[in-house]
Amino acid sequence: MTEYQEVNPELEALAATAADQPVTESETEQQGEQLTDHEHEQAAEALAGTIVAGLEKMLQMRYPYFEMDADRGRDGVEALKPVAADFVGDMPDWLKPYAKYLGAGLFIGGCVFEAKRQEKIQLQEQETKNRGNQSEHGLAEPA
Repeated sequence: MTEYQEVNPELEALAATAADQPVTESETEQQGEQLTDHEHEQAAEALAGTIVAGLEKMLQMRYPYFEMDADRGRDGVEALKPVAADFVGDMPDWLKPYAKYLGAGLFIGGCVFEAKRQEKIQLQEQETKNRGNQSEHGLAEPA
């Protein structure tokens, strides 16, 4: 799916930093002066690409064979860019009172998804081990 994500790594890092860290008002003024319109658009595109890639990974945890084709990924980036643009730089005023809850929710959600990923790996390893034990003891695998 990463075919459609042709983004400058520096701007992707900027978008990730802007999305992940609380920003003070004085920093907001400085960031507003530092980012050109083009840089802001590129950072929004990078953030939108990160969201689409993350969505694909989350869906694959539940639906292992899910794959997002490049066209669908590009459509997703285009659909999310205007929303992502609101989160590049300062957090919107309406969201600031909920920032700590949003951060906690993202952390908890990330832990749940990581636990599911680890469970899937452990189950696959156990299944492989069980198949190996059956083969060693001459037991046929069920059809």
